[in-house]
Amino acid sequence: HPVAADFDGNFWAELIWIVLPTILVLGMFWSGWHSYRALRDAPPDALTIKVTARMWSWDFEYPDGRHSPTLVVPVGQAVRLSLTSTDVIHGFFAPAFRLKIDTVPGLTTYGWFRADKPGEFVIFCSVYCGLEHAKMLSAIRSVSNEEYQRFLAEKPGQAGAPAAPAAGPEAGRAVAEAQGCLGCHSLDGSAGAGPSLKGLFGAKSSARDHAVVDRALVEAVLRDPAKRLGKPSMMPAFPALTEPEREALLALLESLAAQHGAKGAHQ
Repeated sequence: HPVAADFDGNFWAELIWIVLPTILVLGMFWSGWHSYRALRDAPPDALTIKVTARMWSWDFEYPDGRHSPTLVVPVGQAVRLSLTSTDVIHGFFAPAFRLKIDTVPGLTTYGWFRADKPGEFVIFCSVYCGLEHAKMLSAIRSVSNEEYQRFLAEKPGQAGAPAAPAAGPEAGRAVAEAQGCLGCHSLDGSAGAGPSLKGLFGAKSSARDHAVVDRALVEAVLRDPAKRLGKPSMMPAFPALTEPEREALLALLESLAAQHGAKGAHQ
């Protein structure tokens, strides 16, 4: 009769079955860890940009304090992102760079990438975050270093920069876009998470007293929406807006109200 193999007490067989799998597992761990650190550790010379997510827009802050709703980066430069959220969990997802990072209120998360060629690459929110989730779109715009320096030079008040634009409707539109207002409020009367800005100025507000929307009311809502509207609001406060920025927003509202009134009169 055949005798079954029996390795009981065979030192070398036991040693091989312990050592070889251990070496294999440690090799796989080292390879995975090395790849993981390459994804997580940005180069020392990386450009750090702060990313703030909110319902339902993105804000990008550069080292000199400039803000923009689109992420502008120089080609070939490593970019380290420092991400957080002001309200709920969002997901920063840039498929072109295989970059997907959660943004969490009260927590800072990190990631980095490098754009090797000029172009524009879409940014999505990968976490369902409410009514306008699907519209929470932005882009990474990679440009030459010369164009990137011109972009930074647009900051008002910087040495050698062009003068700040007058507080008119176009400046107001730029402020509304940069502050994420257009994620909830349209400019053409279409419905959104918040009331359209078209025809808002001079109309009755949604506050308990139904006061007319004027300059004082707009400024009060910007400082503390929940307090002025008398009810919970998804709208964040904007106490840090400068006087020129507030004036530009008011000019935009007045211009949209005038357009709305002119259209109504023709009808």
